Amino acid sequence: MTKMVLGWNKGMAKQADQFGHTPLHFSSSLKHSVMEMVFGSSFWFSFSWRMNGTTELLLEANESSAYHPDKNGSFPIHVAASMGRLEVIKILLSKCGISCADLRDKQGRTFLHVAVEKRRHNIVAFVCREPWLAPFLNMQDYDMNTPLHLAVAVGDLKIFANLMRNQQVCLNMANNKGQTPLDISESAINHSGFHYGSNAQRWIHRLLSLTSVEGSMSKRDDFQKDHIPVLDEEQESKKLTVSTQVLGIGSVLIVTMTFAVAFALPGGYRGSEHAHPGTPTLSGRYAFNAFVVSNTLAFICSGLATFSLMYSGIVSVDFSIRSRHFDASIILLRSSVRSVGAAFALGLYVVLAPVDEKTAVAVCVITSAALLYGSVEIVRFLAQAMALHLRLGCRVWIGLGTTMLANLLLEYWSFVMIFVLPLYLKF
Repeated sequence: MTKMVLGWNKGMAKQADQFGHTPLHFSSSLKHSVMEMVFGSSFWFSFSWRMNGTTELLLEANESSAYHPDKNGSFPIHVAASMGRLEVIKILLSKCGISCADLRDKQGRTFLHVAVEKRRHNIVAFVCREPWLAPFLNMQDYDMNTPLHLAVAVGDLKIFANLMRNQQVCLNMANNKGQTPLDISESAINHSGFHYGSNAQRWIHRLLSLTSVEGSMSKRDDFQKDHIPVLDEEQESKKLTVSTQVLGIGSVLIVTMTFAVAFALPGGYRGSEHAHPGTPTLSGRYAFNAFVVSNTLAFICSGLATFSLMYSGIVSVDFSIRSRHFDASIILLRSSVRSVGAAFALGLYVVLAPVDEKTAVAVCVITSAALLYGSVEIVRFLAQAMALHLRLGCRVWIGLGTTMLANLLLEYWSFVMIFVLPLYLKF
């Protein structure tokens, strides 16, 4: 249909509506996620191919439509970047070249600025991979913000890592407020006094700090006053109280469950005719002993977490003390949940293994996979370490290796206790 209409009147390719949108704007703006969700990926592949073909037809009919802005100053390439239409951007760049990539909207933003602001990972990754697009990595908009400034501001770790891995990206350029990306990161993390250590903004600040990039040239006191707001302790206290209540429920449930399990051990108890009546029938077996250790650790960790959460929920206690107790409860609860998972697998294994070893092993494998869920943070750590490696070289692994080992021990110390302690006690 498009081909037939353009064959009749090519001038329609640059015809704009009341908002300044040309057919190329509309072709660039089709968002595929909803179409794919409703009709399936195979339908979308066919439909997307037709739409990309429409983009090519419009450009062949009138290439100048790629340089026609709408009333908001956005060109088709900005619209495509906003909607994540990488294939359309590739077509625009192949047909129109570098001049199309250099187009600016009313804020002076290139298509890369827009892609960063809209969190379009595919487009940012594409630009970072293409050497001929390297000049756009450090281009500044009318506020003198580079794409890296915007990536830090929106707090998207994946986009930030893509930019940081590219050594063409300058890490210490300042905007018209005198702020470098590190300054913006400091402003963002100080906004949230009560925070999770693995939040994206925390990772971004950590990575920028490790690269030893410079902050703004202004005095630090002036920077603190102008860009870092004073912490609203009352608001942070409310956040802490709500979070304490939520975690307290889970903590108390684990205490109750593990306490009950201690008096209902798998395999039952020996009868009165035995030399040691009332003792567990499976005692002495490695898997059973590991089960007992895991249940004990889960009880102790969740009990200590409950104690810490009681302190963190008391408003009369200083906020700094409450925060420390809350942080401790998080670590303890993570260990408690892992210990509960191990106890579940070991409890089933010890009663199933004598009669159905395959099922018992399958239970352990499935549970182990679930317990590795906490390794998501370790994977994220490795991904960011690779970004630093590309920027700083092998020396980065000296410090990061120690940090990673400490994190692994903090996350999985309970497993060491569960599986090593029973072996040690046997000898």
